[in-house]
Amino acid sequence: MTRVLQAVLFALAKLLVLVAFPAAPIAAAPVVLSQQLLSWWASSAVDAKGVRHQAKDYPKGHAPWMADVTKQIAPEYSKLDQAHRVGGFGLYRVVVDLKTGSVKKASVIQSTGVATLDASAMKALGQWVWKPGKWKEVDVPIAFMPFSR
Repeated sequence: MTRVLQAVLFALAKLLVLVAFPAAPIAAAPVVLSQQLLSWWASSAVDAKGVRHQAKDYPKGHAPWMADVTKQIAPEYSKLDQAHRVGGFGLYRVVVDLKTGSVKKASVIQSTGVATLDASAMKALGQWVWKPGKWKEVDVPIAFMPFSR
């Protein structure tokens, strides 16, 4: 079977699932975990001097590297994942360019367990920007939580 035909069949299968099993209306959005949860989720960062900092070492878990984000893009939560109430918690590491504050590389430390959610988180994190000259590497926890209305 050719790749084009496989892609078409996969798209049709996804559409069939959505038609056959209509989703209940839900309000769901990916969330960068709150400052209080950052320490619980082992958020950390490496500063410009190469020293690793842990969120738990700051009062109430207020991680300074998260306060230094100047551009934050939320991950997309696909309609298919929402329809199936797929969710999870992931921890992602971004390597930050010290000169520009932009992300040079994003990787998964702990997967949500769902490839589409991890891919969405990585795509969004690739667009984030931090204050230049402060952080080399940042671990960012993201939660995809489907909620019923």
